[in-house]
Amino acid sequence: DASSDNHFAVLGDRLVVLSNTGLSVLDRDGEEVWSTSVSMASPALEQGGDRAVAYDVGGSELYVVDQDGELLHLTAGEGEPFIAANLNEDGYLAVTAQRQTSKGCVSVYDPDLDLIFEFNSSQRFVTDACVVGDSHLAAVTLGQEAGTFVSNLVIYRLDEEEPGADYDVT
Repeated sequence: DASSDNHFAVLGDRLVVLSNTGLSVLDRDGEEVWSTSVSMASPALEQGGDRAVAYDVGGSELYVVDQDGELLHLTAGEGEPFIAANLNEDGYLAVTAQRQTSKGCVSVYDPDLDLIFEFNSSQRFVTDACVVGDSHLAAVTLGQEAGTFVSNLVIYRLDEEEPGADYDVT
């Protein structure tokens, strides 16, 4: 679908195209290598290393693709939409989502796309997160103190449940 709202990512000599109705991987001649139909109100596409993650901000669909097509497809639960997703250069995926039982959740997947870490935030809303290297997660949170909104950068080791650092962001 030709649209000014399409999103693009380059993976080697292939092009990933995301619209609100479809996700495709095209070869250098424009031939379709892989595609699927989607229904996304607010499509977003992020690239990391040799992969791309396509998701619906505030929606329930998320795909990870490489040059050959789909590697992972996640569907969010009812009332628990995806907020953000980031891939790092090493293939680690951080998915931020709303949760009915907390103010937000971040799930981390390793390069094999196995779930290796997850935390639920009960005190602050989680707006975004990314994996740094292969051992740390940086999450941006939003809360309120004394009637003022405050943002924090919270750092987790992927092998520990409690945050290792928490920094105020002015």
